[in-house]
Amino acid sequence: PPASPVKLVFIHHSTGGHWLADPNDYIYGGLGTALMNNNYYVSATNYEWGPNGIGSRTDIPNWTEWFTGENSSTIMNAVYSETGQNIGDFGAWSRLPTAPGGENTIVMFKSCFPNSNLYGNPDDPAASEPNDAYSVSNAKAVYNKILTYFQTRQDKLFVVITAPPQTENESPDDPDLSKARRAANARAFNNWLLNNWLSAYPYKNVAVFDYFN
Repeated sequence: PPASPVKLVFIHHSTGGHWLADPNDYIYGGLGTALMNNNYYVSATNYEWGPNGIGSRTDIPNWTEWFTGENSSTIMNAVYSETGQNIGDFGAWSRLPTAPGGENTIVMFKSCFPNSNLYGNPDDPAASEPNDAYSVSNAKAVYNKILTYFQTRQDKLFVVITAPPQTENESPDDPDLSKARRAANARAFNNWLLNNWLSAYPYKNVAVFDYFN
């Protein structure tokens, strides 16, 4: 753990909120307390947060709007300066009693489980440019694109939380691509994030946490 408190902000929706939450009568994971006990001061975004309600848009295709879009400077300045918990409909979590000065140093961000409903094929290469598709090729293109922003902010640590898996019952039926094949695509993409995405990245300010496997 760091010797002095470090400010961290988590961009998330439901599963992230439940993961942060202290023990309660519903769903909780205790991540907020665990981070507090390791000297991190944790803030978060949520639905409707930020410039133009960007907090509501955390699907994989949305990450380019956050990090490389035309309003990304405004959005990221708000992310770096955020000190609220923005708990919303999810459980509260404990924090250090005093916020350290300065900006958030660590940015964690996560798409939710519907983003594990990916089309295409497991070994599809990245598209040349990101688009709006929920596919293996576009997901790779999005993460390759935002890496160009991360390399300009080596004063920050960016932690990608892989999208959690979607249960078979929650996955929509589609005659064009079976649930099993979409699940295989999601696993292949998350394995790519873990094992291949950063292989040629020369800096030490990006990490991936495997929330899928």
